[in-house]
Amino acid sequence: MVFNSSTIGFEALARNLKCVSFDKRLNSLDTFKKYPKEGIFWANPKNYKEFEKKINDVIKIPRKKWIKSIKKYSDDIMAFDYKNKKTISVLKKLIK
Repeated sequence: MVFNSSTIGFEALARNLKCVSFDKRLNSLDTFKKYPKEGIFWANPKNYKEFEKKINDVIKIPRKKWIKSIKKYSDDIMAFDYKNKKTISVLKKLIK
């Protein structure tokens, strides 16, 4: 998946799907961390060649390496809560 500014793109990332973000606002997201201008799944290409290179680089990354590499970013940007287990746990504690 290739996206510019999309929650669906970040949701795909949280689900460990390979994706590339060309969103210049990634560094301005309301997170506790600041990210470099270019990373494993994001870039701000100046031309088509750089755009194509970033996409090809992501495609070539083996799945296990991809998951390990994006984990440190995806949890900060948009965590994936399988079957909402964490959410349900918090709600149950609040109800008690």
